[in-house]
Amino acid sequence: MEQSITIKNLCKSYGQTQILKDISFEAKVGRVTAFLGPNGAGKSSTLRILLGLDKATSGLTKIGDQTYKELKFPLKTVGASFDSVGAPDDRTVYQHLKIVAASNGISSQRIDQVLDMVDISHKKKSKKELKTII
Repeated sequence: MEQSITIKNLCKSYGQTQILKDISFEAKVGRVTAFLGPNGAGKSSTLRILLGLDKATSGLTKIGDQTYKELKFPLKTVGASFDSVGAPDDRTVYQHLKIVAASNGISSQRIDQVLDMVDISHKKKSKKELKTII
């Protein structure tokens, strides 16, 4: 079942430094949603909270009606790659996605479908362009 992503009133602070202040949006099923901003704006922090890799100071993140941790098959529901730290420099975007997909029972055909859906199939052979993907 396809599920929307909801971020509501999300706040995150590290000590006295507030890095996210009242972020809210919904990424609806079947639509491409761009989450844009300059370096340091909190894009990766927001997604790390969504994926349960960090904790919010307040607010909520949901995939459908569940948190990422509550999903029965989380990697079949939402896929993410953050800067591909540790990926060899000669690995292409497609090779990286294939490795992640294979380890989670996701077919190569599904990779192609998703790349086509978000109109980035032309990046399949690119190297060193592995940034945050969700």
